[in-house]
Amino acid sequence: MHLLAGRGATDVTIRIHRHAAVANTLGEGVVWDSRRDRLVWVDIPERSILWMDEGDRTPRRVALDDSPGCIALAIDGGYLVAAGRRLYCLGDDFRVLGEPRSVADVPATTRFNDGKADREGGFVFGACHVDETDAICSAFYLGRAGLAPFASGFVVFNGPAFSPSGDRIYYTNSPTRRIMTARYRSASGRIAGRPEVFATLRPEAGCPDGMTVDVEGCLWNAHWDGARLTRYRPDGVVDRVLEVPVARPTSLCFGGPSLDTLFVTSAATGEPTERDGPEAIVDGDLLRLTPGVTGLAERPVDDRSVSAQPARIPAKGEG
Repeated sequence: MHLLAGRGATDVTIRIHRHAAVANTLGEGVVWDSRRDRLVWVDIPERSILWMDEGDRTPRRVALDDSPGCIALAIDGGYLVAAGRRLYCLGDDFRVLGEPRSVADVPATTRFNDGKADREGGFVFGACHVDETDAICSAFYLGRAGLAPFASGFVVFNGPAFSPSGDRIYYTNSPTRRIMTARYRSASGRIAGRPEVFATLRPEAGCPDGMTVDVEGCLWNAHWDGARLTRYRPDGVVDRVLEVPVARPTSLCFGGPSLDTLFVTSAATGEPTERDGPEAIVDGDLLRLTPGVTGLAERPVDDRSVSAQPARIPAKGEG
């Protein structure tokens, strides 16, 4: 157990616990499945999906043929995974259902990265360049009518997160160190108006990675290489900064039966790690804390439009 000193408008001391001693290579995409009181996340380079049901002490895992970037709840009771350059439909037991669906016109030097369901069950997910150098990646929206382009020009797409009412989206092109926001139309998965800069991170604060929104409409962001979490008010003002005992927190979500626990995945740094005690936390472990605010339940994604044929992204002006 560690004590976190919160800095900012709200000065608090919060206890942080190691939820699982997993030492993931690159833990990401954590999501709480309220249907089963289950926490689910991915380890990207290990091509693994991991989960823990309420009361479990250690995670279980299954392997995929591709590197999973993110996972979402599916409307049929299973899960939808964006992995490699394909979409996987999984059953509630994590078995792959049918053949993975390729997404057409996605460059071979990219892979799917982060993504999340909006408040109406649309799925916004994006890609990253494997060498993190070229801004050739796109983000997509999967809705009832199928797949549509969302935005382009990313090196590493991360986020997204949505306001409680669903009318605002937050996301980032991580190397820019900027979190963007825009008015969002959940019925179509489109941005209304021009995106605006919501927050800019200083170099010593790392890069913005995964994010989530709490019931008060505040945005929580994990800082890759920043060893901290930041809670922003809806106007972009920092409410608090929580230092965490991992260098690379990657993704976070509210969970637990009351949605009052914040779970945080992390990544290894490549340096040798050794636990110095039975409760010691190392980079790559799964963390949990109780921040004093609750989150919002994740909506299942309507994945019935994912057909057995390669998913084609309509050209501009189509559809």
